[in-house]
Amino acid sequence: MNHNETQDTERKDKSEWEIIEEEIQKAPEIFRWQIKVDSARSGKFGRKIQNGMAIIMFVLALFFGWMAVRGDNWTGFWVVGGAGVLMTFFVRFLWMADSEYNFLLTEKGIYYTQQQIIPEIAYKIVRVSAWVGIGVCVLAAALVGPLAFVGAGAFALMSFNMTNFSSSISDLGILFKGNYTIIHLEDQEVIELFTDALDYHYMGTIFCKNEQKDELFQSMQSVLGHVDIVGVKRFKDIGKYMDSLVD
Repeated sequence: MNHNETQDTERKDKSEWEIIEEEIQKAPEIFRWQIKVDSARSGKFGRKIQNGMAIIMFVLALFFGWMAVRGDNWTGFWVVGGAGVLMTFFVRFLWMADSEYNFLLTEKGIYYTQQQIIPEIAYKIVRVSAWVGIGVCVLAAALVGPLAFVGAGAFALMSFNMTNFSSSISDLGILFKGNYTIIHLEDQEVIELFTDALDYHYMGTIFCKNEQKDELFQSMQSVLGHVDIVGVKRFKDIGKYMDSLVD
C-alpha cells in the first residue's frame, strides 16, 4: 500500500468533523482569543435572565420553607427551604453554568473548544451524592426486599451513571467556504457567520469581546477577502437578517 492509499484509508476511518478539524488546525494561525459566555448564548440579556431566575427560585425556596413552619417547629423550614436553596445553586451553577470558549482563527476556518465553568468541588459533591444514593438503594433492598427497586431502580441507575461525573471539553469548528456576511450584536459578544454555501459546516455562532471585535473582523477580512459586516441591536434581529439573505 503506497503513501496516498494509506492517507485515504486513515481519512475514511475518521468522522467528517475530525477531518475538518484537522484541516483547520494545520493551517497557519491568524488570530486567537478566549471568552466566557452564559449558557443562554445571548449576551448580556441572557445572563440577566439566568440571574433573575436564580433569584426568583431562591425567594420561592425561602417562601415555601416558611409555609412549612408549624408553630415553634422550624424543622419544615430548614428541610424545605434548604432543599430549595440547594436546587437553586444546582440549577444556576451546574445546569445553567457559564462556558469558556477558546477560539483559533486560521486560513482554513475557526476551531474552538467549549468547557463549562464549574468548580471541581461541585463535581466531587455530585459524585459523593451518587455513591450515597447507591448505598441508600442497596440498604433499602436489604431491609425491604427486591420490591424496593420498583421505586428506587431508576434512582439507583441514575446515581451509578453520575459516579464518574466530571468536566468535559467539546471541540467544534467552522470551515470557510463561500462568500460571508458577519452579523453581530452591537455592544455584545454574539457573532453569526453566514455564508452563501448554506451548509452547517461552513457557518455558525461565535463569541468575541467588544474590544476585540475590530481586530477579529480585520483578521477575518485578511483571510476571506470582502466580507459584509452588519451590526444589529437585538438578538432576534440576527435571525431576521439571515432570513432576508436566504429569500
